[in-house]
Amino acid sequence: LPLPGIEWRITVDREEAGRYGADVAQVGAAVQLVTNGALVGRYRPDDADEEVDIRVRFPEEARDITRLDDLRINTAVGMVPLSNFVRRDAQARVDSIQRRDGQRIVTLRANAAEGLAGNLLRDDLRAWIDVEIAAGRISEEVSINFGGADESSDAAIGFFGGAMMAMMFMMGVILLWQFNNFWHVILTLQAVILSVVGVLIGILVSFPYISILFVGTGVVTLAGIVVNNNIVLIDTYQRLRALGMEVDKAIVQTAAQRLRPVLLTTITTICGLLPMVFQINANFGTGEISIGGPASEWWVQLSSAVVWGLGFATLLTLILTPVMLGVPMRMGDWRRRMIVRLSDWRRHIIDRIFPHNKPQLEPAKAQQAE
Repeated sequence: LPLPGIEWRITVDREEAGRYGADVAQVGAAVQLVTNGALVGRYRPDDADEEVDIRVRFPEEARDITRLDDLRINTAVGMVPLSNFVRRDAQARVDSIQRRDGQRIVTLRANAAEGLAGNLLRDDLRAWIDVEIAAGRISEEVSINFGGADESSDAAIGFFGGAMMAMMFMMGVILLWQFNNFWHVILTLQAVILSVVGVLIGILVSFPYISILFVGTGVVTLAGIVVNNNIVLIDTYQRLRALGMEVDKAIVQTAAQRLRPVLLTTITTICGLLPMVFQINANFGTGEISIGGPASEWWVQLSSAVVWGLGFATLLTLILTPVMLGVPMRMGDWRRRMIVRLSDWRRHIIDRIFPHNKPQLEPAKAQQAE
């Protein structure tokens, strides 16, 4: 907040001062005698490299704010009290005025107390501000923005959002080139969405706050691993279908053949990251193993994002992807059944409306049919 205390604002009534033949320069010189002193020259001692100001001011016992009312200046009509055309007002002390984009700003800074998360306190502060604005205790003309970590988080969110979109687009182009099937490309990219859901669930369970920088880096790293699992499944399915195998049998065969490679990839990756998750440090030079440390805390959320996202996405991928491979065939069967039903329904309606159009059998054929 601004520093505590007051400062005095001196306002000169120029019209009234003109009647006495005084001006602002004379008022300023007189006021300086009570405050910092009037500059009359400069002097540089022999043993100094910089000049020293020579100022003239009243004795210390006479340098009081109330002396301004008794201060007199020399004018064309004689010595005139300064209070005749000068008004002083007490204002809140401001050590500096800061502006951003032409708007005056006041910056408030605070640190979270020990044991409390800054992002949770920020949410509480936002809720309190909304209540104060609704109650009219904070003017609606005042705009309140959060800087610091919150501003950095917003910038990081924007960056990683753009990075994820660019990554998904480039992977989609490459997969479409290889698979030549839009549905298989969608199935592969949906693993990335599943992994993000798993990351969010894991972070909410494990941590009271989210570091956008490290979690976002973990998600980008995770995307390549989970997409690889789907590529393995879909490539095997396409190869079996090219050999003439039926859809249902090819799906079952794909899930059976690729189960072990997918699980091995997931398990080895998760096990390799668990030391980072639990902040285990191993010094092979001295043979020491320690837990915790300032540097290890940086990588906990990044490694946790990969572990949670990969585990969640792999389990769903092994079930969801094989099931979704059969959706085009099921949709085709459903479409054919609907076409048959619509055709029967249309023929039934026509027969009800135009019964004479129904084909009649000849008598001999009718008896034979009976």
